[in-house]
Amino acid sequence: VDNILFEFKYSVKFSDIEIAAKVIAQVVYYLNRLFKKGRISEVKYFVVADKDESRLFRVSDFDLFYESCEYQWDDFRPSSPDPKLIEAIKTSRVIESNRVYKLTSPDDLQIFSSLLYKILSAQNTVLESAGKSYGSRKYQ
Repeated sequence: VDNILFEFKYSVKFSDIEIAAKVIAQVVYYLNRLFKKGRISEVKYFVVADKDESRLFRVSDFDLFYESCEYQWDDFRPSSPDPKLIEAIKTSRVIESNRVYKLTSPDDLQIFSSLLYKILSAQNTVLESAGKSYGSRKYQ
């Protein structure tokens, strides 16, 4: 899907910051690879999701992570990310202010689906000009 990177898990608890940080760190590894290849502009958002929950992020909120030389990109696999990166993500304001969508809740599912639809329909500039951040509580 253009502009969105998805990382799916079967059954994890994204409301648990420790678990969410590890999965997000895995995505940051993929973002780092895109960055090193000069292709980071191809992805604007990423989603981590399982059968019950999801989180939606802007890639630009993670540029300090994927552009950093502070983490061991080559010594760890994405599925087993650098513990230093996991810890940095876990304590960052980005994850703290991000919303967990309960996909088992009709209301949350509707909100999440609408956000994805708007992004995929290239209407994200309309949302940004309205001052909303996808899934971020600080703007809602």
